[in-house]
Amino acid sequence: EIVSAIKFYEKAIQLKPDYSEAFTNLGIALNKTGDFATALDSFKQALVLSPDNVEILMSLGKCLKTNGQDDEAAVYFEYAADLDENDIFGAKLHLASMAKIKTPPKTPIAFLEYFYKKRAKNWDFQPLEKYRGHFLIKKAFGKIGIKKTEAILDLGCGTGSLASFLRPKTKLLVGIDISPDMLAMASGRSLYDVLSQEDLEEHLAKTALTYDIIVASAVFVHFLELDSIFQLVRNSLKTNGTLVFTVFESDQDNSYLNDFLMYSHHAKDIEGLLMKIGFEIFLKLRAVHEYHNHEPVYALAYVVHKT
Repeated sequence: EIVSAIKFYEKAIQLKPDYSEAFTNLGIALNKTGDFATALDSFKQALVLSPDNVEILMSLGKCLKTNGQDDEAAVYFEYAADLDENDIFGAKLHLASMAKIKTPPKTPIAFLEYFYKKRAKNWDFQPLEKYRGHFLIKKAFGKIGIKKTEAILDLGCGTGSLASFLRPKTKLLVGIDISPDMLAMASGRSLYDVLSQEDLEEHLAKTALTYDIIVASAVFVHFLELDSIFQLVRNSLKTNGTLVFTVFESDQDNSYLNDFLMYSHHAKDIEGLLMKIGFEIFLKLRAVHEYHNHEPVYALAYVVHKT
């Protein structure tokens, strides 16, 4: 497919030499084949044709970053960041992941909306061998044998991938997400009693002692600092309520912003914080969550009870 795409874009450029989008797409395809030098030339030609195009600047930066040229990549990310004040395309996140600027405490909402808008339609068609996030949540549930409850919150419900699994376990199933595109897919399942586009923290802040179980599959990967969100979750749970969640596991001694612009957390940080805030750890699992550039990304799944 990549070879065919390269030929297609090369033909498009022959027919229209000032077609900057074709040069950009050709660069992306070439970079996937490992032809870094030619990909870089293609991106730079695209930039000549469209000097202030943020997406081209981002493609150039990512190409350089992927190939270990962080200093040069930073030049393009900085230019993109100046043009994209809300960081829709994640230029500032890339700079932070390369330790060029301070790491933000959580993912900017504008970037989240753009990120999930691009992925909404194909989200549910990812093969299990590539994405296993919801499988971990199901596995954790299977270990604890929870009976049917009054109310479950699917926090960051996305397209509703867990809806059919959660529906039989509760009388009231609520789904909250920041992405209207993901929620549109979730709505099509007709399994939630309530679906709402909201900031997750704002929803939790106004729903004290509401839920028996809160499920957060790959939600806390968008938070570097977990203190506030964990406290809000605890407040939103009923007495003896349960939180089931996954996070990317840090392969360093601390939590950090990883190369794919999400936060990885160290088990000692998570577990210390959970106990401090008032959770008892009932279960902990470790498994592959997904694959990034063909490399496994490990996650930790927790089941914790409010004390």
